[in-house]
Amino acid sequence: MAVTVVTATLAGADHYASFISEFGRRPVALSWSLVFNGFWYSGTFLGILLAHELGHYLFCRRYQIDASLPYFIPLPPFVFLTGTLGAVIRIREPFRTKVELFDIGIAGPIAGLLVLLPALFYGLSLSTIIPSPTEGLI
Repeated sequence: MAVTVVTATLAGADHYASFISEFGRRPVALSWSLVFNGFWYSGTFLGILLAHELGHYLFCRRYQIDASLPYFIPLPPFVFLTGTLGAVIRIREPFRTKVELFDIGIAGPIAGLLVLLPALFYGLSLSTIIPSPTEGLI
């Protein structure tokens, strides 16, 4: 997971650099503040991803189905914009009923949503609304 945190943080730093440079209109010098601000992205993104996979894992434990903890798959941030290919758990035995399959399958998205919604509203509260530029539209 440590490598995925690094790659996702670098991807977040790249996103932040794009934002403060107004998407290439102003030059931005590389600094540690870019990396620090990349943690806002990687912490939120990997937290949602971890909650999603733990939702699956915890319901596997509830139904006594053998499953691994989440594996995070790193990817260089300049190859793929997120810095990760995601995460997976390995379920080592078949589901016995359709109810188990449904509950384990839906537990991940619900757990991810429970982490996503507070992060979304907190992020929106930090946002600044600015008017859309009107020059050059015609």
